[in-house]
Amino acid sequence: MVARDIGSVIVTRDGEYAGIVAEKDILKKVILKELDARTTQLEQTMSSPLVTIQADQGLGEAALLMLEKKIRMLLVVENDKIVGIITEDDLDRATLDTMMSFGGAF
Repeated sequence: MVARDIGSVIVTRDGEYAGIVAEKDILKKVILKELDARTTQLEQTMSSPLVTIQADQGLGEAALLMLEKKIRMLLVVENDKIVGIITEDDLDRATLDTMMSFGGAF
């Protein structure tokens, strides 16, 4: 993750999506518990089950789902394949862009 400058990775098991590991998961579930990051299994660290939304659903639906599930990342799925991730930061940017499109009057 550090080498590729990415904040999360999808975990698969037997070709199926099993969970997601984010930087925050590693900090909370490994580093703060003083576990060895080299030997700690992904299964102990990943968040599961995955929460997904279909690619053709709206951004508002994504925001509501994230609030309901109390998650910071939402996987976007199309034809049973993960095609993207929506984060809280993405929602913040989209909200700001919308507000700015009205001349910044908010």
